[in-house]
Amino acid sequence: MAYSEPVYFDKPIVKRKVFKTASPTPKVKQKSDSALQALITKSPPSPKKTMTIELATEWFRVTYPACFDGDLKPLKIGFSKEVKRPDQMSSKIFSEFFRMHCFSKQYKELLQVGAKRYGLDGKPAGLVTKKEVPK
Repeated sequence: MAYSEPVYFDKPIVKRKVFKTASPTPKVKQKSDSALQALITKSPPSPKKTMTIELATEWFRVTYPACFDGDLKPLKIGFSKEVKRPDQMSSKIFSEFFRMHCFSKQYKELLQVGAKRYGLDGKPAGLVTKKEVPK
């Protein structure tokens, strides 16, 4: 088997540019004493919102027993807007509770034309209309 001789090109070899990949570490400015004092005297961060969906469910049962303790009842329109959310409950957990409650199969079965809706106090606060009945 015969080997061919290496082929050399007529073009000159091009040198590549070398780019700096790391820049020197920037100098951190020291804060003045008054700025440090302002950071120290700031109010502590708000408590972490640690309530789980299980605790939120229990909170609703205890706080609004007429609506959430015992039998499931259709809630009046805008019920969630009237509820004062506790600081420990995040808005995500708050809306998730109502989503789980109002979109459950059992709750949807209660929504019949003319069925009573209930308010925070557990008293009737309107009726279910035809367009509110799930299909």
